[in-house]
Amino acid sequence: MMRMLRSALALLLAAAVLYGMQHTRPLYSDITSPIVASGGMNKRVETRAFALSLDSARVARVLNVETFGKAKTYTSSGVWVVVEGEAEAKFETLGLTSGEWLSRSGIRYVLTDRLWATIEMMPGDVYQ
Repeated sequence: MMRMLRSALALLLAAAVLYGMQHTRPLYSDITSPIVASGGMNKRVETRAFALSLDSARVARVLNVETFGKAKTYTSSGVWVVVEGEAEAKFETLGLTSGEWLSRSGIRYVLTDRLWATIEMMPGDVYQ
């Protein structure tokens, strides 16, 4: 009898824990939706999970990059905007895998996956 009572209590406790986990977890849209923040150059922008500051921006029509000893030219139908900045996680390590910038004039710039380089890897003559 005691064994059956303990099993029933354990089952009820497990059900209560699962119910609590189900109703306190964030929605998928909360996890994957964009984090909207506004700010300016050289100003630190704070969000719930991280802080970001942009130190400089360069505009170019063509990027000439040397990777692994080979020169490669990257073109665009518009312009390249290469920004240098810092991001700082507040609570836990996280990856910033995408980004968009909406300019005052309404032009949207999106982070590309065509070019994986940092500003330190780009000498000054890559911008044209």
